[in-house]
Amino acid sequence: MNAMRLIVLGLLASGSAMAGSANTQQQPQVWEKLTPFRNFEQFNEYRQKARQIARLHGYWWASMRARYAGGPLLAQNAAPAEAAPCDPAVQDCGQGDQLEEVVTTGLRASAGNASITNNQEAGVDEGDIVKAYDRFIVVLQHGRLSSVDTGDTSGQLRLVDRVNVYQSEDLDSWIDEVLIFGDTLLVTGYSYKENASNIALFRIDKDGVFKFLARYFIESEDYYSWENYATRIVDGKLIIYTPFDLSEYGREQEFPLPRIRRWTEQGGYTPWQPLFSITDVYKPIQPAFTPAMHVVSACSINLAEALECRSRGIVGPWEHEMYVSADHVYLWLAPDSDDLGRGRHVEACAAGEDVFKKPGWPSAAYRMTISSGVMGAVHTEGFPPDQFALAEQRGALWALVRRPPLECDLPDVDDGDNQPLALANIPLDAFSIFPPHVESSDHFRVPAASGWDLQSRFSDGYLLYGSAQGRARAVWRGEWGSEPYKNGNLAVIRLAAPRQAAVLEMPHSVDRIELFGRNAVAFGYQPNDDYAVSSVALGRHSRRSDTQAMPGVFESEGRSHAFNALAEADGSGIFGIPTMDSETYRNERYGDTPVDVQFIVASNTLDLDAANKIAGTPESQLRATGYTCEVSCVDWYGNARPIFYRGRIFALIGLDFVEGALSDRRVVEVTRLNLAATPEHVRPMAAN
Repeated sequence: MNAMRLIVLGLLASGSAMAGSANTQQQPQVWEKLTPFRNFEQFNEYRQKARQIARLHGYWWASMRARYAGGPLLAQNAAPAEAAPCDPAVQDCGQGDQLEEVVTTGLRASAGNASITNNQEAGVDEGDIVKAYDRFIVVLQHGRLSSVDTGDTSGQLRLVDRVNVYQSEDLDSWIDEVLIFGDTLLVTGYSYKENASNIALFRIDKDGVFKFLARYFIESEDYYSWENYATRIVDGKLIIYTPFDLSEYGREQEFPLPRIRRWTEQGGYTPWQPLFSITDVYKPIQPAFTPAMHVVSACSINLAEALECRSRGIVGPWEHEMYVSADHVYLWLAPDSDDLGRGRHVEACAAGEDVFKKPGWPSAAYRMTISSGVMGAVHTEGFPPDQFALAEQRGALWALVRRPPLECDLPDVDDGDNQPLALANIPLDAFSIFPPHVESSDHFRVPAASGWDLQSRFSDGYLLYGSAQGRARAVWRGEWGSEPYKNGNLAVIRLAAPRQAAVLEMPHSVDRIELFGRNAVAFGYQPNDDYAVSSVALGRHSRRSDTQAMPGVFESEGRSHAFNALAEADGSGIFGIPTMDSETYRNERYGDTPVDVQFIVASNTLDLDAANKIAGTPESQLRATGYTCEVSCVDWYGNARPIFYRGRIFALIGLDFVEGALSDRRVVEVTRLNLAATPEHVRPMAAN
């Protein structure tokens, strides 16, 4: 797992703490009950014992005297730092009111900002680089927000406004995701120079013009993730997750609970305030030789009042996956081999042995109810490969998990290859402060997926999964060997009958699975290197319907948001994916070469037809207007999106914003807008 560049936003919340029963002194301390720490002294006592046990087992971090990366933040029991004569762009200069007294005007709800993001869950919006408001498309690119007026009819694109989200090009900032709630935009960023995350708030008006509202600075660790997203909005609440590696802090250091402050043009900076209390942090129920603190925050987005958040922390092993449903935030924590015990040696599993009859690697799933902050947990087995392997459906949390055996080692298993898979079914009422153990009967055995990169998607009542095959792995590693791609299989499980699985043979590897209306599409590579997509009809007898090959094409972005689709009620529709010429991808993957957006149309019987592509322009040509990129000049979150909005077709391709139209099952270009051009609204570039 990559360390997530995710941020925490929270205010004080109360919680009672009760002592639990610990394991023996030779093993990491755990509690039977999910209960918070009583105070910071009890938390420090746990940290001291954890360090002593880790030292006995030979863990290097346990003898560390100081944090090896960066400087210490403010400790929980330390006084706030004095503000030195300062640069107000990066320091607290003593301006403004207290955080809890600062308010802005209220949000105005709007029905005009329907989501254009390929979200995992309906009603759970995710941070992305494009959002819609009324007739406007908002684009986040190079640390700037641009407002594109799509007009009332086709062919009327206008660049209305552009504003810097970042404060200064000198702050080494990355501006990554934008969310929209009503007419307010929430933009997440991070500065490595200041070791701080921030959320910048802007309002967009009826003419598409941006107004800066406020900026929140949060002391935090980096929150970037290759797969998952930093932010969610659920029922008017901002959901944010942050992990903190406790082993990074030496034995002589206090653990520094992060702080928050706010900056506005009118009030300047507020004093630093703590994000949450140690009494919001729950004691570990899982053993961890290298413990981490995982924090989930739910923040009410009501700017007519003080920004209020509820935070909950969990101490446990580092390996984690987050999933957000319409009602709950789930964290699945699992040990790595070190957490099971350094120097642990087990025999190889016997040939032909049924490993499902043996215990699997232990793990735990935690659930926070968004509306109340109530916590619960269960003990289980295995680990989901990503957030898409989790779904809340039919009164249960379903999870596709890799389930290696605890008591023996499987031969020829590398990075997930051929690991046994199970489908966990955890009733929602099982989550408790006295975490029960999920029984083996609640882990359904499902077909293995041979390959290195497990892909999965839950639809309404179905689970689909498969793996990348052959050369796809070499390409991911930056290698172009002679190993060919291999055809793969796509498993389809109907949740109403989870012991029955349809295994569909695919004429390509399975590198991406996406939902398309009530059905699905799977992308991959054929043995002759052609990129291909197959449509899959879901039902009691699921089947592959059609396959469309795209020779000379390579998918340019692996994130889920790169895909988007418009499906009609009869099953027909159109979808798109960013691509590049294969040779260009090999040689200039991160160069000035633009990507394309490839469109595919589907009939009501799921017959597929390539509907042409819209090509981008090299950014060096578009920047000839004098546009200069100052921050976030590497597009970690991608720079291309197919967009379907209000019955029209658009494509963001680098600094090109293009409108297309469907004619005779082909997408043809209607008009193109240069996002590097001078916008119509002229604004003073004041600090924000």
